[in-house]
This record gives sequence, C-alpha cells and structure tokens, in this order.
Amino acid sequence: MKRKTSIATKSNSLGSRQKPVKTVNSTSLNKKDFVKKLLKDNSHIIWPREMKIVKSLFTIFPDEIFWNFLDLGFKLNSLCWLLSDDGRKLLNKEYKKFKLNLPVKKEYEIRENNIAFESKIEYDEKPLNLREFLNLWQKKH
Repeated sequence: MKRKTSIATKSNSLGSRQKPVKTVNSTSLNKKDFVKKLLKDNSHIIWPREMKIVKSLFTIFPDEIFWNFLDLGFKLNSLCWLLSDDGRKLLNKEYKKFKLNLPVKKEYEIRENNIAFESKIEYDEKPLNLREFLNLWQKKH
C-alpha cells in the first residue's frame, strides 16, 4: 500500500519546475544585535557563519523571550561554541532555569508564646532515658 504525501509547492514562472516551500519561523528579535551582544570583538565577526549559527540556535530553542533573557556572564569569540557539547550543556541549563516555575513561598506569622504547655510532668526521680520519660508522661494522661 502506497502512502500519498503532499508538499506545499511554489510554481516557478519560467518553467513547469516546482520548488518546495519552506516555512521559516520569523522572530522579532534582531539577530545582528543578538550576535553583537554575545561576541567580544565586532570587527572580527564573520557574519554569514554567525547568522547561520543564530538560525540553527533559534530552531533548537525557538522561544524569543529566552534569547532576550539569556546572559552568559562572558563574551564569546564565536557562536560556534554554543553548538559544542559544553555550549549545549550551558544552554540547556539556562533554558531549564528560564522555564522553572517555583511556587510562591507561604508566609507565616510568628507570634510570641504561641506554644502553650498543658501541664508539667511531675516526677520523684529524674528519668534516665527517653523511655522512662515517656512512661511518666503516659501515666499522667
């Protein structure tokens, strides 16, 4: 049994040859500013290579807010480092931090003397261990 697959095509006006249409996720984030933010020296940037890397990074992590939030704490010579094993580990760690939603801590009001003792345990001799103490307490109640 054969499966039929459909590919979106764009017709070429010069001939009957048809090209597949690729949809590219457009981002409102300025890629050039993003590259300048992460790299050390702007005069030695190889723009075609860096833009290709930015495109691949945006396909790995498509969340624009993450890329705006990202601060490595250091500058890179090239974005190639982000595609290495160490760079991927760092990006995964930062992405997990970004996606982490911790619950808001509950605040408790602490009052003075909020623990009230019902009564004191009276004994003739001081108990030697915990078992004796608990036996005295149990006898009282």
